[in-house]
Amino acid sequence: MKLTLDFEQGFEIAFERGKEGEEDLYTSKWILSSSLHHDIVKHLAGYVELFSEHVTHKEENPCLATFDFGFEFEVNEDLRLDTSMAVGLTESADDLNPFVGVTYRF
Repeated sequence: MKLTLDFEQGFEIAFERGKEGEEDLYTSKWILSSSLHHDIVKHLAGYVELFSEHVTHKEENPCLATFDFGFEFEVNEDLRLDTSMAVGLTESADDLNPFVGVTYRF
């Protein structure tokens, strides 16, 4: 969603259900996130995001929440490089989780 001053707002609501481990245990996850994006200079953008994941069968620490921030560099129309850091907000989240990625569109 486009906002004023060239900011963009993004939201995600997802539900996942699948088998976990070798047991016949099926898990359900709710994923919620909200992000704010902005171009910094030509071909370089930044973002901040609040992310949460709730696993329905976990009795201890069922909710994981992070504050994420990062940068995305557009090499060309089909290739992007990105780096980010997730900062844990709950006990079940890692304190810091760095990420480096490449996106290529075929």
